[in-house]
Amino acid sequence: MSSIGPAAPVGDGTGDGTGEPAGEDHADRLLDRVPVAAVSFDAELRMLHANHQAERMLGLARGQMLGRTQWELFPATRGTELEQVYRRSLATGEPATFVQYYPPHDRWYELDVRAVASGLDVVFHDVTALKRPPSPAAIGSGHRTDVGLLTEVTEALTATLDADEGVRRLARLVVPRLGHWSIVSLVDEHGLHDMAVAHHDPGRQPLAEAYADARIPALTPQAPARQSIGTGEMVTMGSGDPASVELIAGTIVDDPDVADLLRRLQSASMVTIPLTARGRVAGLLSLYRDVGTAPWTDDELDLAREVAARAGMALDNARLYAERRHAALVLQEALLTPLPEPDHLELRARYVPAARDEKVGGDWYDALLLPTGTTALVIGDVTGHDIDAAAAMGQIRTILRTLAWEHSGSPAAILSRLDRAMAGLRVDVIASCLLMTVEQTPAEAAAGLRRVRWSSAGHLPPVVLGADGGAELLGGDNGPLLGVQPDVARDDHEHVVGPGATLLLYTDGLVERRDRDLTIGLDSLLANLSRHGGHPLSRLIDLLVTDLAGPLRRDDVAVLGVRFHPENRPRPAEAGPADV
Repeated sequence: MSSIGPAAPVGDGTGDGTGEPAGEDHADRLLDRVPVAAVSFDAELRMLHANHQAERMLGLARGQMLGRTQWELFPATRGTELEQVYRRSLATGEPATFVQYYPPHDRWYELDVRAVASGLDVVFHDVTALKRPPSPAAIGSGHRTDVGLLTEVTEALTATLDADEGVRRLARLVVPRLGHWSIVSLVDEHGLHDMAVAHHDPGRQPLAEAYADARIPALTPQAPARQSIGTGEMVTMGSGDPASVELIAGTIVDDPDVADLLRRLQSASMVTIPLTARGRVAGLLSLYRDVGTAPWTDDELDLAREVAARAGMALDNARLYAERRHAALVLQEALLTPLPEPDHLELRARYVPAARDEKVGGDWYDALLLPTGTTALVIGDVTGHDIDAAAAMGQIRTILRTLAWEHSGSPAAILSRLDRAMAGLRVDVIASCLLMTVEQTPAEAAAGLRRVRWSSAGHLPPVVLGADGGAELLGGDNGPLLGVQPDVARDDHEHVVGPGATLLLYTDGLVERRDRDLTIGLDSLLANLSRHGGHPLSRLIDLLVTDLAGPLRRDDVAVLGVRFHPENRPRPAEAGPADV
């Protein structure tokens, strides 16, 4: 589908004499004849094309869809697996095939996603018959619920370590198979928190959400939710008849307004199932069935228990992972001390952990004022993506800070000492690092210029944006990585920087991708730096991280930026307080 685009006009001389237009218009007509739905999006996920089959399946005319974004057309897909897959394919170029339930249609769709130069091509078809969920009318009628639900729950919840995303997936998966609507909650030391709501009827989804937003403070001690959390056992209520609507509304909550919301939802049977793992209740699954529907059979309750058991383990794994990741982040952030504020130099930095695996690694930045008055800048990356890499980074950073403070010498000499110290102290890791000093001779001071001197241990080159908006990579050979050849001689490089310039040091997570050459990433960095260079430094760095690394980062990103404000003017406020 990558050829989809504006159609060539008929009769423009591009035909083959048969009356059929050539090129893209012919491709469009051909796509309209195929029996699968096909659409294409640009990089902002605005729809560029939809064939006739897509119009039929989506229930919208082509003119209603073209030019509008995925989220404008189908807001229920926001925050779902579809959004994750689309954005990952845009960021990485990787194709993907997956199946997702779409509540507004009450249908399952299999989507084949391919990244192209213009954005995304998506082919999809309805696989509801293969999924075989019962219709809402069949719920409670004795129909045996599809046990394939267990596999889907396991796959959906083990595919994410984000507890919030996990509960959203669970709420969608159990509706309408186990109930007409559901609430999934998390339990922590502060109590119960409703995190996701799904209703089979889009018209009643807002009502269900309003109830979930209001119910927790109004829950009575007899409410099944409180009983399940307290005992760790399943609790059922209601028999499906009209009298059960009032029984449930009058027993569960003691707030008349909240009870009225529950009456309007017409729920005549409900069940609460604790999501337990490792001896603790991690959450709660609440299922509801409409009036006139039979309560759950023993087989259905057994299935619900198994679903809850698998979900509980997945959510507890997410909790444990979040705790470990938080510990690593605290360690890393503790090592990234506040930046100094040299006179007329504005320093800003960002550290952003990888998004794909949510791990913390060994990227770091640093800056310090030396006893000589020189400003030293550091960027580095220890191999690895775990708490061990973060700990090793802390060791290297501390050694380097000490050597830079205590020993005069060029950046090359200091890096050589660092490499030897690592070998002597048995810091057995490999790392890239770039050490730079900002210096100024009297003549350069008179001319308003500064000189940067740096040495690199296998690190990516610095980038400078001039006051005229031109961006360039600073050249010079890289020495070997730290931890490889501790006795090797290293080289210094110099560059004169004018007033108003911006310097950028960064780690490879900003520019490297597995699916493209590094040169492309560096070219993108230069282009984005020129495009956004007029912004304040802090905003500039944010834009670079967003545009280049994106939301689905595979690696940590550390960025250190320096703006060289003119020295013949008062110290600018953005450079920080007068603490130099």
